[in-house]
Amino acid sequence: MIDKYGSGKEKDYKKLGSNYERFGNFNFGTAANALGLFEEEAKAGAGVVQVRSGTWKAKWAGSYFDDPKDQYDIGKGFEYYKGKNPQ
Repeated sequence: MIDKYGSGKEKDYKKLGSNYERFGNFNFGTAANALGLFEEEAKAGAGVVQVRSGTWKAKWAGSYFDDPKDQYDIGKGFEYYKGKNPQ
């Protein structure tokens, strides 16, 4: 997923403009759920990307060093997918 959703990659929608950032995180959550990842795995992975790109902040430690609003949007993507594809 990092190859598709990492910074500047094909599915990094914020490269189209900052107004696409929230959709990109939502889309990441939806895709991660569809691929069978657990929500916490996806959120932790997003944090790894944040740390590797050098854009993390210490105050984000409780959200895997990812921006808490990004984590929220990833979670909303998971919720959306679950609602459309009940187990």
